Amino acid sequence: LVPAGAPPGQRIQFTPPGGQPTYVTVTEPVPPNSTVTVQYPLPPAAAPTPAAPAPHFVQQRAGGPSAALPMPGLTPEEDAADVRESNAHWLIYGGGWLCCCIAGPFISMLLWTALACVYYCRPLHVRVRRPRQHGPARAAAITAFSFLACFMIAGLCFLSFAIVCGVSGEQCSLPDEFDPNMYHAPTAPFGGKVNFTLSGFHCDNGYGRDNNQRYLYQGTTMDGRAYYRGETDGDRYIYYDKHCSDDVPVGAWILGRKPDIYADHGLDKAPREGCWNDALIHSRDFALPIGHQRWDWVWCGNHGMSGTSLTVDVEGVETLEPLPFRLPPFFSRTTLGAALAGNQSTLVI
Repeated sequence: LVPAGAPPGQRIQFTPPGGQPTYVTVTEPVPPNSTVTVQYPLPPAAAPTPAAPAPHFVQQRAGGPSAALPMPGLTPEEDAADVRESNAHWLIYGGGWLCCCIAGPFISMLLWTALACVYYCRPLHVRVRRPRQHGPARAAAITAFSFLACFMIAGLCFLSFAIVCGVSGEQCSLPDEFDPNMYHAPTAPFGGKVNFTLSGFHCDNGYGRDNNQRYLYQGTTMDGRAYYRGETDGDRYIYYDKHCSDDVPVGAWILGRKPDIYADHGLDKAPREGCWNDALIHSRDFALPIGHQRWDWVWCGNHGMSGTSLTVDVEGVETLEPLPFRLPPFFSRTTLGAALAGNQSTLVI
Protein backbone atom coordinates (compact mmCIF):
# COMPACT_ATOMS: atom_id res chain seq x y z
CA LEU A 1 0.00 0.00 0.00
CA VAL A 2 1.18 3.51 -0.89
CA PRO A 3 1.06 5.91 2.06
CA ALA A 4 -0.66 9.28 1.69
CA GLY A 5 1.44 12.15 0.41
CA ALA A 6 4.08 9.95 -1.31
CA PRO A 7 5.52 12.10 -4.15
CA PRO A 8 7.20 10.57 -7.25
CA GLY A 9 10.75 9.33 -6.50
CA GLN A 10 10.08 8.39 -2.85
CA ARG A 11 11.35 4.95 -1.65
CA ILE A 12 8.79 2.78 0.07
CA GLN A 13 9.96 -0.12 2.34
CA PHE A 14 8.20 -3.48 2.32
CA THR A 15 9.00 -7.11 3.35
CA PRO A 16 8.31 -9.89 0.82
CA PRO A 17 7.19 -13.33 2.01
CA GLY A 18 10.13 -15.45 3.22
CA GLY A 19 12.59 -12.63 2.50
CA GLN A 20 14.24 -9.63 4.08
CA PRO A 21 13.05 -5.96 4.10
CA THR A 22 13.60 -4.19 0.75
CA TYR A 23 12.64 -0.90 -1.02
CA VAL A 24 10.68 0.17 -4.13
CA THR A 25 10.78 3.66 -5.73
CA VAL A 26 7.52 5.46 -6.70
CA THR A 27 8.04 6.66 -10.29
CA GLU A 28 4.70 8.50 -10.90
CA PRO A 29 1.92 10.02 -8.80
CA VAL A 30 -0.04 7.24 -7.07
CA PRO A 31 -3.25 7.76 -5.05
CA PRO A 32 -2.91 7.08 -1.32
CA ASN A 33 -3.67 3.51 -0.14
CA SER A 34 -3.35 2.18 -3.68
CA THR A 35 -1.52 -1.10 -4.38
CA VAL A 36 1.78 -1.26 -6.30
CA THR A 37 2.84 -4.58 -7.87
CA VAL A 38 6.57 -5.42 -7.49
CA GLN A 39 8.62 -8.31 -8.92
CA TYR A 40 11.49 -9.69 -6.84
CA PRO A 41 13.73 -12.88 -7.04
CA LEU A 42 13.01 -15.83 -4.77
CA PRO A 43 15.73 -16.62 -2.15
CA PRO A 44 17.91 -19.70 -2.92
CA ALA A 45 16.71 -22.91 -1.29
CA ALA A 46 18.92 -24.13 1.61
CA ALA A 47 20.89 -27.28 0.86
CA PRO A 48 19.64 -30.26 2.86
CA THR A 49 21.90 -31.35 5.77
CA PRO A 50 23.29 -34.90 5.19
CA ALA A 51 22.24 -37.39 7.80
CA ALA A 52 25.02 -38.79 10.06
CA PRO A 53 25.87 -42.44 9.37
CA ALA A 54 24.32 -44.78 11.83
CA PRO A 55 26.91 -46.40 14.15
CA HIS A 56 27.47 -50.13 14.01
CA PHE A 57 26.19 -52.13 16.93
CA VAL A 58 26.39 -55.79 17.80
CA GLN A 59 23.27 -57.16 19.39
CA GLN A 60 23.83 -59.23 22.52
CA ARG A 61 21.68 -62.16 23.38
CA ALA A 62 19.93 -61.92 26.68
CA GLY A 63 21.78 -64.04 29.22
CA GLY A 64 24.48 -65.02 26.70
CA PRO A 65 28.22 -64.26 26.78
CA SER A 66 28.96 -60.57 26.33
CA ALA A 67 30.72 -59.59 23.09
CA ALA A 68 32.97 -56.52 22.84
CA LEU A 69 31.43 -53.71 20.87
CA PRO A 70 33.38 -52.60 17.79
CA MET A 71 35.44 -49.43 18.03
CA PRO A 72 33.69 -46.39 16.46
CA GLY A 73 34.57 -45.90 12.81
CA LEU A 74 35.71 -49.52 12.25
CA THR A 75 33.92 -52.06 10.17
CA PRO A 76 33.04 -55.35 11.89
CA GLU A 77 35.73 -57.11 9.83
CA GLU A 78 38.44 -54.62 10.86
CA ASP A 79 37.40 -54.81 14.49
CA ALA A 80 37.46 -58.62 14.50
CA ALA A 81 40.96 -58.65 12.97
CA ASP A 82 42.11 -56.08 15.54
CA VAL A 83 40.78 -58.23 18.39
CA ARG A 84 42.57 -61.34 17.07
CA GLU A 85 45.92 -59.57 16.65
CA SER A 86 45.58 -57.85 20.03
CA ASN A 87 44.99 -61.19 21.77
CA ALA A 88 48.01 -62.68 19.99
CA HIS A 89 50.18 -59.73 21.07
CA TRP A 90 49.10 -60.12 24.70
CA LEU A 91 50.08 -63.80 24.51
CA ILE A 92 53.51 -62.85 23.17
CA TYR A 93 53.92 -60.28 25.95
CA GLY A 94 53.04 -62.87 28.60
CA GLY A 95 55.37 -65.36 26.93
CA GLY A 96 58.17 -62.84 27.37
CA TRP A 97 57.72 -62.98 31.14
CA LEU A 98 57.71 -66.78 31.05
CA CYS A 99 60.89 -66.73 28.97
CA CYS A 100 62.41 -64.27 31.46
CA CYS A 101 61.93 -66.80 34.26
CA ILE A 102 63.31 -69.72 32.24
CA ALA A 103 66.03 -68.36 29.94
CA GLY A 104 66.84 -64.95 31.42
CA PRO A 105 65.80 -61.40 30.59
CA PHE A 106 67.82 -60.86 27.40
CA ILE A 107 65.61 -62.98 25.12
CA SER A 108 62.53 -61.47 26.78
CA MET A 109 63.78 -57.96 26.04
CA LEU A 110 64.17 -58.91 22.38
CA LEU A 111 60.60 -60.22 22.28
CA TRP A 112 59.19 -57.11 23.92
CA THR A 113 61.22 -54.79 21.72
CA ALA A 114 60.07 -56.60 18.57
CA LEU A 115 56.45 -56.51 19.77
CA ALA A 116 56.61 -52.76 20.34
CA CYS A 117 58.28 -52.16 16.97
CA VAL A 118 55.59 -54.15 15.11
CA TYR A 119 53.03 -51.60 16.26
CA TYR A 120 54.93 -48.31 16.49
CA CYS A 121 56.78 -48.74 13.18
CA ARG A 122 53.48 -48.80 11.28
CA PRO A 123 52.22 -45.56 9.68
CA LEU A 124 49.91 -43.45 11.79
CA HIS A 125 46.86 -44.07 9.62
CA VAL A 126 47.36 -47.82 10.08
CA ARG A 127 47.80 -47.57 13.87
CA VAL A 128 44.56 -45.59 14.09
CA ARG A 129 42.75 -48.57 12.57
CA ARG A 130 44.35 -50.92 15.15
CA PRO A 131 43.35 -49.30 18.47
CA ARG A 132 43.25 -52.50 20.52
CA GLN A 133 46.89 -53.35 19.69
CA HIS A 134 48.10 -50.18 21.38
CA GLY A 135 47.77 -51.77 24.85
CA PRO A 136 50.18 -54.72 24.44
CA ALA A 137 52.60 -52.59 22.39
CA ARG A 138 52.77 -49.93 25.09
CA ALA A 139 53.17 -52.54 27.85
CA ALA A 140 56.00 -54.23 25.92
CA ALA A 141 57.80 -50.93 25.30
CA ILE A 142 57.60 -49.86 28.95
CA THR A 143 58.76 -53.27 30.21
CA ALA A 144 61.72 -53.45 27.81
CA PHE A 145 62.78 -49.91 28.66
CA SER A 146 62.51 -50.63 32.41
CA PHE A 147 64.72 -53.71 32.11
CA LEU A 148 67.24 -51.75 30.03
CA ALA A 149 67.33 -48.97 32.64
CA CYS A 150 67.91 -51.51 35.42
CA PHE A 151 70.78 -53.11 33.50
CA MET A 152 72.37 -49.71 32.90
CA ILE A 153 72.12 -48.78 36.58
CA ALA A 154 73.55 -52.15 37.62
CA GLY A 155 76.39 -51.73 35.11
CA LEU A 156 77.25 -48.28 36.47
CA CYS A 157 77.22 -49.66 40.04
CA PHE A 158 79.53 -52.54 39.06
CA LEU A 159 81.87 -50.18 37.23
CA SER A 160 82.06 -47.91 40.27
CA PHE A 161 82.73 -50.91 42.51
CA ALA A 162 85.45 -52.18 40.17
CA ILE A 163 87.16 -48.77 40.13
CA VAL A 164 87.12 -48.44 43.91
CA CYS A 165 87.57 -52.04 45.04
CA GLY A 166 88.95 -53.87 41.99
CA VAL A 167 87.10 -56.42 39.88
CA SER A 168 87.54 -59.14 42.52
CA GLY A 169 86.71 -56.78 45.39
CA GLU A 170 89.93 -57.64 47.18
CA GLN A 171 90.71 -54.01 47.95
CA CYS A 172 87.47 -53.63 49.92
CA SER A 173 87.13 -57.08 51.43
CA LEU A 174 88.04 -57.99 54.97
CA PRO A 175 90.20 -61.08 55.57
CA ASP A 176 88.70 -64.13 57.15
CA GLU A 177 90.86 -63.58 60.24
CA PHE A 178 91.64 -59.96 60.92
CA ASP A 179 95.19 -59.40 62.17
CA PRO A 180 95.84 -55.75 63.05
CA ASN A 181 99.59 -56.27 62.61
CA MET A 182 98.99 -56.90 58.91
CA TYR A 183 97.82 -53.31 58.32
CA HIS A 184 99.88 -50.15 58.46
CA ALA A 185 99.48 -46.41 58.28
CA PRO A 186 100.41 -44.44 56.39
CA THR A 187 100.57 -46.21 53.04
CA ALA A 188 101.57 -44.89 49.62
CA PRO A 189 99.02 -42.45 48.16
CA PHE A 190 97.55 -42.51 44.63
CA GLY A 191 97.13 -46.29 44.79
CA GLY A 192 100.90 -46.67 45.06
CA LYS A 193 101.66 -44.91 41.76
CA VAL A 194 104.58 -42.91 43.20
CA ASN A 195 108.37 -42.82 43.30
CA PHE A 196 110.18 -42.97 46.64
CA THR A 197 113.53 -43.37 48.39
CA LEU A 198 114.31 -46.26 50.75
CA SER A 199 116.78 -45.68 53.61
CA GLY A 200 117.77 -47.35 56.87
CA PHE A 201 118.91 -50.70 55.42
CA HIS A 202 122.07 -51.52 57.39
CA CYS A 203 124.08 -54.64 58.09
CA ASP A 204 127.30 -54.69 60.12
CA ASN A 205 129.01 -56.66 57.33
CA GLY A 206 128.02 -54.06 54.73
CA TYR A 207 125.61 -56.36 52.89
CA GLY A 208 122.80 -54.70 50.99
CA ARG A 209 123.89 -51.08 51.37
CA ASP A 210 122.89 -50.55 47.71
CA ASN A 211 119.31 -51.25 48.70
CA ASN A 212 119.22 -47.71 50.06
CA GLN A 213 118.31 -45.96 46.83
CA ARG A 214 115.51 -44.35 44.82
CA TYR A 215 112.79 -46.70 43.52
CA LEU A 216 110.67 -45.91 40.46
CA TYR A 217 107.10 -47.00 39.81
CA GLN A 218 106.96 -49.64 37.04
CA GLY A 219 103.32 -50.65 36.82
CA THR A 220 101.10 -53.21 38.56
CA THR A 221 101.25 -56.94 39.19
CA MET A 222 98.49 -59.48 38.67
CA ASP A 223 96.54 -58.37 41.76
CA GLY A 224 96.61 -54.67 40.79
CA ARG A 225 99.28 -53.60 43.29
CA ALA A 226 102.16 -51.39 42.24
CA TYR A 227 105.74 -52.62 41.96
CA TYR A 228 109.00 -50.67 41.83
CA ARG A 229 112.55 -50.99 40.48
CA GLY A 230 115.73 -49.53 41.92
CA GLU A 231 117.13 -46.56 40.01
CA THR A 232 120.83 -47.21 40.85
CA ASP A 233 120.78 -50.97 41.35
CA GLY A 234 118.28 -52.12 38.73
CA ASP A 235 118.36 -55.71 40.01
CA ARG A 236 116.41 -54.79 43.14
CA TYR A 237 112.62 -54.56 43.13
CA ILE A 238 109.92 -53.96 45.72
CA TYR A 239 106.62 -55.77 45.11
CA TYR A 240 103.78 -57.53 46.90
CA ASP A 241 103.39 -61.33 47.06
CA LYS A 242 100.44 -62.88 48.83
CA HIS A 243 102.22 -66.27 49.19
CA CYS A 244 105.92 -66.06 48.49
CA SER A 245 106.66 -69.61 49.68
CA ASP A 246 105.71 -72.13 52.35
CA ASP A 247 107.99 -70.41 54.87
CA VAL A 248 106.26 -67.06 54.16
CA PRO A 249 102.62 -68.14 53.66
CA VAL A 250 101.11 -64.72 54.37
CA GLY A 251 101.11 -61.61 52.21
CA ALA A 252 104.14 -59.34 52.33
CA TRP A 253 105.83 -56.41 50.61
CA ILE A 254 109.19 -57.78 49.52
CA LEU A 255 112.53 -56.20 48.67
CA GLY A 256 113.99 -58.76 46.30
CA ARG A 257 114.63 -59.76 42.70
CA LYS A 258 112.59 -59.09 39.57
CA PRO A 259 109.01 -60.39 39.97
CA ASP A 260 106.86 -62.15 37.42
CA ILE A 261 104.01 -59.64 37.22
CA TYR A 262 101.69 -62.20 35.59
CA ALA A 263 101.98 -64.75 38.42
CA ASP A 264 99.24 -65.04 41.02
CA HIS A 265 101.71 -65.81 43.83
CA GLY A 266 105.34 -66.81 44.18
CA LEU A 267 106.32 -63.92 41.91
CA ASP A 268 110.09 -64.62 42.13
CA LYS A 269 110.51 -67.34 39.49
CA ALA A 270 114.33 -67.52 39.71
CA PRO A 271 115.85 -70.66 41.28
CA ARG A 272 115.59 -70.30 45.02
CA GLU A 273 114.96 -72.07 48.31
CA GLY A 274 112.17 -70.51 50.29
CA CYS A 275 111.24 -66.84 49.84
CA TRP A 276 114.29 -65.02 48.43
CA ASN A 277 114.40 -61.47 49.77
CA ASP A 278 116.62 -58.87 51.38
CA ALA A 279 113.74 -57.48 53.45
CA LEU A 280 110.00 -57.93 53.86
CA ILE A 281 107.09 -56.56 55.86
CA HIS A 282 104.03 -58.71 56.44
CA SER A 283 101.03 -56.84 55.15
CA ARG A 284 97.60 -56.95 53.59
CA ASP A 285 97.77 -53.28 52.64
CA PHE A 286 96.93 -52.55 49.02
CA ALA A 287 99.68 -49.89 48.89
CA LEU A 288 103.24 -49.99 50.21
CA PRO A 289 103.61 -48.86 53.86
CA ILE A 290 105.56 -45.59 53.88
CA GLY A 291 107.32 -43.46 56.48
CA HIS A 292 109.38 -44.96 59.29
CA GLN A 293 108.09 -48.54 59.68
CA ARG A 294 109.31 -51.71 61.44
CA TRP A 295 109.96 -54.37 58.81
CA ASP A 296 109.56 -57.99 59.87
CA TRP A 297 112.75 -59.33 58.28
CA VAL A 298 116.06 -58.06 56.96
CA TRP A 299 118.70 -60.39 55.47
CA CYS A 300 122.38 -59.60 55.87
CA GLY A 301 123.92 -62.25 53.61
CA ASN A 302 124.71 -64.85 56.29
CA HIS A 303 122.16 -64.06 58.96
CA GLY A 304 118.82 -62.33 59.36
CA MET A 305 117.36 -59.71 61.66
CA SER A 306 113.79 -59.04 62.68
CA GLY A 307 112.17 -55.83 63.72
CA THR A 308 114.49 -53.51 61.78
CA SER A 309 113.08 -50.08 60.96
CA LEU A 310 113.30 -48.83 57.38
CA THR A 311 112.13 -45.49 56.00
CA VAL A 312 110.20 -44.96 52.77
CA ASP A 313 110.09 -41.29 51.71
CA VAL A 314 107.52 -40.70 48.95
CA GLU A 315 108.26 -37.84 46.59
CA GLY A 316 105.82 -34.97 46.93
CA VAL A 317 104.31 -36.27 50.19
CA GLU A 318 105.48 -35.19 53.62
CA THR A 319 106.71 -38.21 55.60
CA LEU A 320 104.69 -39.00 58.71
CA GLU A 321 105.60 -41.07 61.69
CA PRO A 322 103.57 -44.27 62.05
CA LEU A 323 100.42 -43.92 64.10
CA PRO A 324 100.67 -45.21 67.70
CA PHE A 325 97.79 -47.61 66.99
CA ARG A 326 96.76 -49.94 64.19
CA LEU A 327 93.98 -48.91 61.82
CA PRO A 328 91.34 -51.26 60.39
CA PRO A 329 91.90 -52.12 56.72
CA PHE A 330 89.30 -49.77 55.26
CA PHE A 331 91.25 -46.83 56.78
CA SER A 332 94.65 -48.15 55.84
CA ARG A 333 93.60 -48.92 52.28
CA THR A 334 92.48 -45.36 51.70
CA THR A 335 95.95 -44.13 52.74
CA LEU A 336 94.60 -42.06 55.61
CA GLY A 337 98.05 -41.27 56.91
CA ALA A 338 99.24 -39.91 53.57
CA ALA A 339 96.08 -37.85 53.21
CA LEU A 340 96.75 -36.24 56.59
CA ALA A 341 100.09 -35.04 55.29
CA GLY A 342 98.18 -32.47 53.22
CA ASN A 343 100.62 -32.51 50.30
CA GLN A 344 99.64 -34.79 47.43
CA SER A 345 100.17 -32.36 44.58
CA THR A 346 103.09 -34.22 43.00
CA LEU A 347 102.37 -37.44 41.17
CA VAL A 348 105.27 -39.09 39.35
CA ILE A 349 104.40 -42.03 37.10
